[in-house]
Amino acid sequence: MCVDANAGIRAQARERAAAKDARFASEGLKFFNKEVTLERTQQQNVVGLSRDESDAYAQALATLGKGRLRVQDATRAYFQIS
Repeated sequence: MCVDANAGIRAQARERAAAKDARFASEGLKFFNKEVTLERTQQQNVVGLSRDESDAYAQALATLGKGRLRVQDATRAYFQIS
């Protein structure tokens, strides 16, 4: 029977290599998650901006409509049209 004197050292080296590979994969995943988070945040910001612009436009149209209604009411009262 052959006894390998370096078997324990090789096993430790395999464990260190596996731990190193796991750390590398973990760091890569962290970087990927940061990129995805940034992209999602930017997309949400764009959606929020377009919604805000749309809300402001709708509010402006409503305000214009109210102003025109007041002008119409004033004109009707001035000419006493029912």
